[in-house]
Amino acid sequence: MLISDQNGRALNDLLEKEKGELVDLVVLLGEEKYEARLTAIRASQAVAEKNLREAHERAAAQSKTLSKAQRIRCQWHIVVSNIPREILSAKQVAELYRCRWNIEIIFRAWKQSANLDKALNRKSNEDHFQALMLAGMIYQVMSLFMLALMRTVIPKAKRVSYEKLFDDFSEWITPMALRPDLVNPENSTKSLAERKREHPLCKPNHGVSALHEKNQSI
Repeated sequence: MLISDQNGRALNDLLEKEKGELVDLVVLLGEEKYEARLTAIRASQAVAEKNLREAHERAAAQSKTLSKAQRIRCQWHIVVSNIPREILSAKQVAELYRCRWNIEIIFRAWKQSANLDKALNRKSNEDHFQALMLAGMIYQVMSLFMLALMRTVIPKAKRVSYEKLFDDFSEWITPMALRPDLVNPENSTKSLAERKREHPLCKPNHGVSALHEKNQSI
């Protein structure tokens, strides 16, 4: 899409010459020149490099070369809105974008690790789709709960990647869903109760010591 300021200067030229971390101006969109507000937040070096790398990969997959304009935009987070400055300042728009981007990251991590693309593209009925969505939502809540718990006990966990955590949790929980003793209809309530009594944590005078040994091994 063509984006220029009210003086006809192209957005890419403005961003290339900008030395600050934030751009907030009125722009004209497309050939129809719809007026809107544009707020651009400079990306961190790590994010800019990641954006550039992914853009090169997408271009290469289509046998194309990344343009100068695309390389420039990889260095910025660009938000186009119709929110007046009297309602939200540029810093408030940037903070709102940051919160919204967190939601995008969580959703993307959930969709990829739960393999929802393949699951929801299968031919099935409404009840099956609802069950998949509910299972996926439960899985997401459990993953976020694990992350919140990690952040309370491990200071470095504040930098844990959502994608990595969701992938690891998916790899851990999927084999459990495939265990025959969990899905075999022949398992009775009595047999489950017997296995529970045989668990070390359920035996008299053994639960505390077993839990202590487990904690020592971590």
